[in-house]
Amino acid sequence: MNDISNNLHFSVKLTSELDDLEIDQLNSLYNQTFQQFIDRSRNSEEFKTKFISNVLKYSFHGLIKQNEKIIGTYQIIPNKFKYFDKELLFGLSVDTAVDEKHRGELSNLETIFNLVHERLIKEKIYFVYGVPNSRFYKVNKKLFGWKDIGLLKYFVIPIRINKKNYISPLMNFIFSTINFLTLKASIKKIFRDNNKKIFQLRFGKEEENFKNFNKVNIINNDNFRFAYKIKSENKFYTRVKVLYIFDFLPMTKETFLNIVSFCKKNFSDIEFIMYLSNNSEKKINLHQIPIMFLKDEFIATGKILEKGHFNEDIFKDKNWNINLSNFDVK
Repeated sequence: MNDISNNLHFSVKLTSELDDLEIDQLNSLYNQTFQQFIDRSRNSEEFKTKFISNVLKYSFHGLIKQNEKIIGTYQIIPNKFKYFDKELLFGLSVDTAVDEKHRGELSNLETIFNLVHERLIKEKIYFVYGVPNSRFYKVNKKLFGWKDIGLLKYFVIPIRINKKNYISPLMNFIFSTINFLTLKASIKKIFRDNNKKIFQLRFGKEEENFKNFNKVNIINNDNFRFAYKIKSENKFYTRVKVLYIFDFLPMTKETFLNIVSFCKKNFSDIEFIMYLSNNSEKKINLHQIPIMFLKDEFIATGKILEKGHFNEDIFKDKNWNINLSNFDVK
C-alpha cells in the first residue's frame, strides 16, 4: 500500500520474507527507541530467534517505509493459548516503534495496524494482546480501542538480605520479617483458583519455544517444573541478584514453596525471588511490592480483531493466568 503524498509505503511481511537490510533497519529502530530499557543492542541472530520461537515459526511484521527506509513498525508474534475449552492462536504485540521524526503522525500507525490485523484474521488470529509502555498505553486505549486485561503485580521473597545494607537497618529488619512470614504463613490464596480459563501453553510441546523466546532456564523434576532467569538489577537502592520465576507447574501452594526451597539450596548468590502475576486476590501472603516503589507498571491490554469469536469475558482479569512468560519484558 502506498501513500504518494508522503512517499510512504505500508506492507506486512512474515519473518521469513524479510531481507537482511530490513532486519538491520528494524534492529536499528528498536535499539534507538528502546535504548533506555535494554542492556545492549540487538543483533540479527537475536531478532530471528525472537520472532521464530513460536508455534508457527514466523511472526508478522508491519512496515512503514519512506524512501526504502523503515520509519515505523508494528509486529505480532503468534502464541498458542487455551481459551476455555479451545486451543487458539493469540497475537503478542511487541516492539511497536516509530522514528522520532514521525511520532506525531498517528494516522500512519492506524494504517499499519489495520493492514497487520487483516493479515492476522486471514490466519485465524482474532485477538491481540501486549504490555505497551506508559506513553503508548494511552494511545492504544484512546485511539485504537485496546482494553485492559490486568495489572501484573510484583511479589517478592527476600532470600539473603544480610549481605547488603538495604536503605537502612530498619528496612533490613522488615525484609527479615517478611522472609519469615512468607515461608511460614499460608500462601494458598494466590493459588485458590487454579482452574484459570485463559492461559498460554508454555510447557510440553512449546517448551523449546518458551526457552528460546524468553531466554529462560527450565528445571524439570518429579515434583515440579519451572522456568527462571537470574538478573543483576538495581533494586531497593542497591545492586542485587534477582531470580525471576517466569512460570511453573503444577500451580499449587506446595509447588511454589518447593521451588522457593529448591532455589535457596541451589542458587547461593541470589538475594531475592520475584514473581509477577495478575492475581486479583486482595489479601495475599506473598508480599506485593507497592506501586510507588516500581519504576514501571506492566498493564496487559488486548483487542478483539473480529467479532463473533469472543465476548467480553476475554477482558476479565479473573479469567487469565498471566505472568512473565507471556511477554518479552525481562
